[in-house]
Amino acid sequence: MVNRINLTASNNKISSQNGHRNWKFVDKPCIVDNWTRIDQTAESLNREIFCDEFAEQSDILCRWYLDQQNITDPKTCLLPQDGYRVPNIVFYVTFGHYNFTLLHYMCILSAKKIQRPLAIYVIGDVQPLGKWWRKLCQDVSNLRFIRRQQPKVIFGIHVYWVAHASDIVRLQILLANGGIYMDTDQIFVKSFNPIRNYTITMGIIDRYTGMGNAVISTERHSTFLQQMYDNYRTYNSTNYYANSLKFSYELWERNHKALHLESLKFYRPLWSELDKLYNTTEFNWRKRYAIHIWSREKIYPLPETISDVDKLNTTLGELFRHVCYGDSRLRTSKM
Repeated sequence: MVNRINLTASNNKISSQNGHRNWKFVDKPCIVDNWTRIDQTAESLNREIFCDEFAEQSDILCRWYLDQQNITDPKTCLLPQDGYRVPNIVFYVTFGHYNFTLLHYMCILSAKKIQRPLAIYVIGDVQPLGKWWRKLCQDVSNLRFIRRQQPKVIFGIHVYWVAHASDIVRLQILLANGGIYMDTDQIFVKSFNPIRNYTITMGIIDRYTGMGNAVISTERHSTFLQQMYDNYRTYNSTNYYANSLKFSYELWERNHKALHLESLKFYRPLWSELDKLYNTTEFNWRKRYAIHIWSREKIYPLPETISDVDKLNTTLGELFRHVCYGDSRLRTSKM
């Protein structure tokens, strides 16, 4: 049994000459073909990684990362048989010049310390910037950046919001690979292992906004996610929530058995309850799987240094100390 994906190439390296792999690849229908009808940038993806004889047993993101390092050994990325439907893989999507802050550092560090995945990936067109990204690369040994072109057009319509490009790409990755997708301002509180045997887990933000997509835990080839992806054939570029959040909520309303819900444990407190994060320590966060920091609201200042975190007497301070030290209590010079 393989216990862990090895992101370092083995000596049994399969060579690549003139762009052609040496292992057998049958030209058959491939999941990437379906994507290109909606997102033409998917044509640039290495079709073999997603559809060859090793694809179903592999962490495709691992193979994608190694392929960008000119390493072509598919057996390096075979997934362990750990008894769960959802692979223990965490990934994030960041498009554009993304300057990492302490918040992003803490959120991705929480994946390492609390979920303890096989690997953590950041997918984007430009590698994130800033000292906190550099520190994250030092502190999280299984963090890997994968370069992926940003979709600018969805089914022939210009993408107005970068978030919509991220929506499309996260669905593609989850359909092909499964795993746990997280927004970069979503922090792990406790392990997702108790929900990794559900075929798919999401959470409702509220009836007006719809089904949240800042956290998705799923096995690969989810029928629910495929319906979400196919809905982009009627892409609405003027309505921020229509294509992903609203539509997925409507899907769930038609069939409540289509997915497992963890609304309270993913999205509370809501953006309308930010005082529970930033002004008090009375919110009971310990039973949550994850907490959304709602950083885009920009109503309250965020800590900028570890010293700020040590003395921040709020729920957010408790969360960050929980991640950083495994102890949510305020830190003093004597500790």
